[in-house]
Amino acid sequence: MDELVRDFGERQVGIGLINKELIAELMISEDEKTWTIIVTSSNGVSCIIAAGESWQPPLPDATGTDSKLNP
Repeated sequence: MDELVRDFGERQVGIGLINKELIAELMISEDEKTWTIIVTSSNGVSCIIAAGESWQPPLPDATGTDSKLNP
């Protein structure tokens, strides 16, 4: 992961448990130009599962705070 930070400016923005042996990590660059998904095992071995460009953050909630659906 040091290379992702050094070479692409990526930082971890999410982590999730796959099972008792594996975690998934989402890395995104500060400028959101690159992203990487890594799976790491309980023994510390990591594998890049997917990587790409042009990360798009989620859209804001369309209901808004003034909506009757979201009081």
